[in-house]
Amino acid sequence: MMFLMIVGVLGCSPGERLSGLVPLRGTIFLDDQPLAGAQIVFAPEEGQRSASAISLNNGNFTATTLKHNDGIYPGKYQIGVTKVEVTDHRTPEQKIRDNSDLIDESMAHVPPSPELEIRAIVPERYNDFDSSGLTVEVGKSGQKNYEIRLTSQ
Repeated sequence: MMFLMIVGVLGCSPGERLSGLVPLRGTIFLDDQPLAGAQIVFAPEEGQRSASAISLNNGNFTATTLKHNDGIYPGKYQIGVTKVEVTDHRTPEQKIRDNSDLIDESMAHVPPSPELEIRAIVPERYNDFDSSGLTVEVGKSGQKNYEIRLTSQ
């Protein structure tokens, strides 16, 4: 199973601009409610670069390929979506101790704390491009009202 992460584009200098990008804007919903903080990844079916987005509080998103909200190449894409919530049950003293351990050990790996609770908000099937069933075809003029509708069932 592929777990989605936003992947940086390799080989691009800081000043590089991509030509041919078009806007892709939309709204993502979970059970007909706008979904805030969802990580959305657009994987091209052909040779274009991938794009990604993070949804706002109202569920709105704008695709990014290289620079914030710069758009996406026209073409067909599979879509993957993730969102998790982390609840930290540690006391303030435990947080300070855990952070001190990281600093004292030169950022060495510290095992996950049992006091951290990680809960998937988006069902796992949407995390994988092949099982999500989500696709979009972006035309040469882009798409400005695209809706992604997820269900928790």
